[in-house]
Amino acid sequence: MEAVSRELPRPYRVWVPTVRPPILNMFMCKPLRDPSSFVSQRASALGNLGRLGAPGVRHDMYVHIPVCFGKCTFCAVETKEIREVVQLVPRYVAALHRELDMYAAYPAVRNSEFGVVYIGGGTPSILSAEHLHKLVSRLVTEFSCRGATVTVEGNSTSFTQEKLAAIREAGATRVSIGVQSFDKRLSGMLETPHDPEEIGRWVEMARSTGFEHLNLDLIAGLPGDDLASLERDIEAGLSLRPTSLSVYDLMLVPHTPLARAVRGGNVGSMPDARGYVERLSLTRSKLEGLGWANVYGNTYSAVRDGVELPAGPPSGNGACLAVGSSSYGMLADHHYVNNGSMIKYMEAVERGEFPVFGGRIAATPWQKAEHALIDLCFHLAMDREAFRGKVGVDVVDLAGRRLARLERKGLLEIDERQVRLTDLGKVWSGRVCGTLLGPGHLLRLLSMKVMSELFGRMPERVRQRMKERAGRG
Repeated sequence: MEAVSRELPRPYRVWVPTVRPPILNMFMCKPLRDPSSFVSQRASALGNLGRLGAPGVRHDMYVHIPVCFGKCTFCAVETKEIREVVQLVPRYVAALHRELDMYAAYPAVRNSEFGVVYIGGGTPSILSAEHLHKLVSRLVTEFSCRGATVTVEGNSTSFTQEKLAAIREAGATRVSIGVQSFDKRLSGMLETPHDPEEIGRWVEMARSTGFEHLNLDLIAGLPGDDLASLERDIEAGLSLRPTSLSVYDLMLVPHTPLARAVRGGNVGSMPDARGYVERLSLTRSKLEGLGWANVYGNTYSAVRDGVELPAGPPSGNGACLAVGSSSYGMLADHHYVNNGSMIKYMEAVERGEFPVFGGRIAATPWQKAEHALIDLCFHLAMDREAFRGKVGVDVVDLAGRRLARLERKGLLEIDERQVRLTDLGKVWSGRVCGTLLGPGHLLRLLSMKVMSELFGRMPERVRQRMKERAGRG
């Protein structure tokens, strides 16, 4: 494989995984000493706009449900187990609606069109059929979502036929479930709440409820897996005829139970950088060889009559309205992340305040460009005219030397209309992103890795105390 045969330059021998835009953008949102000042500036900016972007640009919406049946051993997302917060769920859903009320008060938000709506978590399917119906129905009817891909995430254990019927009636067009692996040994190590054998029955139930568009999530690079087990997982997924398939490389976060098991030698070893490249290359060759299209990041879409089927990717061209605890969004050049604590999130919204915890304002061309450059590595291509409209300068004028370096390495192609990743660049999207954003970005990633490692080795009570002080406990 061409991607495997290339030697890594020294700065990239520390593995930088494929790009996760929300994580990178959230990391750039510093905690705010005075969130009210940031919110006031954002309100002023939104008040001066008739819409969030240029006419015809469609935006993204994300709603976060931070509740699961149980925590999978690899998961580092801010979630709570349902047994701990079952009494808080109705209050949390009410807070979501109140936050939506606050955003709907801005004409710029009401007058803008949304092309992608994603309800994620956590496990959104853990909500009741009534709560899910009301939430999806409101998003579709109150905001301009005509023709949007509306996805609800969940798992096969909690996504009952009643819930599937409720969200379909309300306007959802796509469902996505996290399989992770069809291998019982690997899924047992991850402590996923479902039996891999359930997935086929659930897929048929979803289809019978009226869902044509289905996505399955898989993970590559699990401790103890190999290329053969990954290929079996992909083939098992394809046998269920989903319309999209996401194959993520594992991000092993130090404080998770899986990371502690790896450190203790209780599970198999992790693949190195070259092992990840082999897995991503296998995925690409397998799916593209069958005619599937790599639509964004690690997600592939089936192609029917020459047309890619909806895969729910964020557009990357416009704003992102995000609601719910821990969610990241961007409105009018104001990047924000909400409070990660369910309690503090709900208390802020109930006081009539936006629950913003961290943020930054993209004021200079380079600050505006950072978000677009991250999205290039996720969406695999960038329209130069759209970039000029967003940033005010052509991407080649702003980052020409870095782009030329990547083009010489065979990672990018540049023409008059587009900058796009080559097949090699798609495999090394993390490397492309690090080069485009510069040494400071790489240092931020490395410092995040070091701090995460230290955090992971602290006692649980100390970690919880630190999270509470940071507004994320």
